[in-house]
Amino acid sequence: MTSSTSRQCSFYDFYRIRFFADNCCLGALYTKCASLLKRRFKTILTMEPQKRIAIVGAGPSGLVAAKEALENGLIPTVFESKSDIGGVWSTSGSVWDTMHTNISKFTTTFGDFRWPDDTEMFPSAYDMLYYLNEYTTEWKLRAYIKFNANVVSVASNGEDPNNIALKGWAIQWIENGAPLQTDLFDGVIVAAGIFSKGDIPELPGLSAFGGKVIHSRDYKSGQSFKGLKVLTVGGSFSGAEIASDVSNHSAVSHHCFRRPFWILNRYLPDKKSGKSSLPLDLLFYTRSFYEMTTTVTEEESNISKNKYMSSICKQQQDIAELTIEEEDFHKPYNVTVSDQYLEQVEQKTLIPHKSEISEINNSTIRFANDDTIEVDAIILCTGFNTDLSFLAPNVLQKIMYEPTDRLQPVILFNECCHPDVKNLFFVGLYKGPYFAVMEQQARLAARVLSGRVDLPNLELLTEGLKYEKAIRDANPRPQFPHPEYVLFADKIATCANSFPDLKKFKESSYSLSDAFGVALKENALHLEQQKSEIYERFMSEPVTPSHYNLVEDPIGTLSQMDVVQEVIQKL
Repeated sequence: MTSSTSRQCSFYDFYRIRFFADNCCLGALYTKCASLLKRRFKTILTMEPQKRIAIVGAGPSGLVAAKEALENGLIPTVFESKSDIGGVWSTSGSVWDTMHTNISKFTTTFGDFRWPDDTEMFPSAYDMLYYLNEYTTEWKLRAYIKFNANVVSVASNGEDPNNIALKGWAIQWIENGAPLQTDLFDGVIVAAGIFSKGDIPELPGLSAFGGKVIHSRDYKSGQSFKGLKVLTVGGSFSGAEIASDVSNHSAVSHHCFRRPFWILNRYLPDKKSGKSSLPLDLLFYTRSFYEMTTTVTEEESNISKNKYMSSICKQQQDIAELTIEEEDFHKPYNVTVSDQYLEQVEQKTLIPHKSEISEINNSTIRFANDDTIEVDAIILCTGFNTDLSFLAPNVLQKIMYEPTDRLQPVILFNECCHPDVKNLFFVGLYKGPYFAVMEQQARLAARVLSGRVDLPNLELLTEGLKYEKAIRDANPRPQFPHPEYVLFADKIATCANSFPDLKKFKESSYSLSDAFGVALKENALHLEQQKSEIYERFMSEPVTPSHYNLVEDPIGTLSQMDVVQEVIQKL
């Protein structure tokens, strides 16, 4: 209900009470009610109008941004260039028929909206789209989305040399082929994703290749390559999984890559607890795991992590083309997730090539190590470039936009905002976005835009920008800008005031309310007696997105943590 409607209803109530009082001689009632309503009018008439924000994209990051905006009293308008929600998970997105998530449903979820209990542990692409549609329905988001609305310009509506967009943002878009439209907004959240344009490498002879060539964005099924000799190029997650998927149908599946990578199954043995197998994210994503692997230098950290990977990837270390030598353990490690890859390599239906392509001559592929193969088709799993061309040039300059930098295309504090660009936020616009991180970025953006929280001071923001720039400049470059998923999500949640003070949480001299920074609700007061136990669980159990609701909904969060523990016990 808008404020104007509330005001009309209030005036109606005022005169209705006055009429009733006058006719019934209830002067005292009239006086009391009139006084209350006058105070209500004063509040309504002095209220600031709700801020309007534009959100670019209706994939997972855009949807959670819209939901957080509504929860914080903002009015969102979501611009989606396609005809439906889902982003990369939509029917026209960059997913294939047999694709499943590589982390479990407990991590691939938003903190306040659980999967149905009967959902398989690693949801399919179809399941993901179903979940996002249910999320959209639950929070009534569809009414705020403009479909087939292509944003062509996001520019400031007034600025000074030190701060862009002092007077809001002007958005221009084309909707369903209609003439260009323009509107003004108080803030903008860019949630357009990083999978904008497939990166096509300049491989010598590729243009003259006589067979089939596609980018991974267009791959849908291995059936299309039945009986063919296929080369998949690229050592990314999609590279390994598509090479594996093709292997189930092709005459032979070749896979070439430059950097070696650890190949993990979706289920891994838990040596610590003795469990035979756990979803890999429930094994790795604990705060205690990150504490264990935190060492003095980056090189020592790499060695520690690579030794651990070697201990759980012994089958891989017995395959010459996939072996990662101990002398390379000081380098940043790459990982991929594929359940069939190693078995297919052993069966020789999938052949790995740890080498670059030096030449393509008709159907012959020559590698840098002088090996040659004959192929009928090439699948390029060579990544994506981010397209932010709709942002004004002065904004792109501030955020140091590099469209061809697939690791770090923009430089932002916590991959989310820039101190010199007022009321512009980014959600999910980094390589390897997790649902928890997207949700916390959206929460931070909404709470800052609504005035509920402030960004950190300029010194911390500047330090954060330098940290992100160092990631871009790293040599060798890491696989992901923020592989420390849990710590990264914790850091953003701290800025959004949705994360407890861990020092106060741990020490017995502080209460839960002290640690949370808010008073516990009446139905949660009994948790004060369990503070030590809750802290231990918070630090040692798998970190799921619901953890970041602990401050405002401790009972709901603990309930979700119980569900995860029940699943682990069953496994």
